[in-house]
Amino acid sequence: MLVRSEAQRHLQNAWTALGQGDAVRAQALYQQVLTERPDDPDATLGLAVSLHRQRQLGPAWTAYQRSLHLWPDNETARTGLLSILSESDPATAESRLQEWVQTRPRDAAAQSALGNLLGRQGRWADALGPLTLAQSLAPERAAHAYNLAVALDQARRYPEALRMYRMALQIGGTGIPVKAIEHRLDDLQEQLAR
Repeated sequence: MLVRSEAQRHLQNAWTALGQGDAVRAQALYQQVLTERPDDPDATLGLAVSLHRQRQLGPAWTAYQRSLHLWPDNETARTGLLSILSESDPATAESRLQEWVQTRPRDAAAQSALGNLLGRQGRWADALGPLTLAQSLAPERAAHAYNLAVALDQARRYPEALRMYRMALQIGGTGIPVKAIEHRLDDLQEQLAR
């Protein structure tokens, strides 16, 4: 049986593994905690995120739903469900996401999911509205700043993209590709210096 301190160590190691891009190791550690503590909200959410990063959408969907059952207001779990919906069923995802943002206009996760869906469709101008709103509703989330930076970059609004990429790095945390951002920052700075 896992004692509390050992479970906390597993959770911390799993979080570190996720931050380092090792979703397989994180998944194993989260599952170890859940074997002994099946209702642990942190391990349930972590398992969902690690499965999602491995593109195991069915199991990730189930884990996100379980996470919301244990932790109803968790934005990360809602974001994950919305992301899986937009990835797996793009034909109906846009209308569902539009409905979601109309009924919950201050839900940063829903705005972000809609913006990301529009961006994946190459509709960058349309994506800017929801992504800007998501970033303003949850300015402490690096992923929102990063998603907005990508949309601005794709829309060729380079000075604004540069600012948002820098903001994403400044906020930090998991879920943003730090090396890719640093590389893109160098490219943009060089381009704008010409």
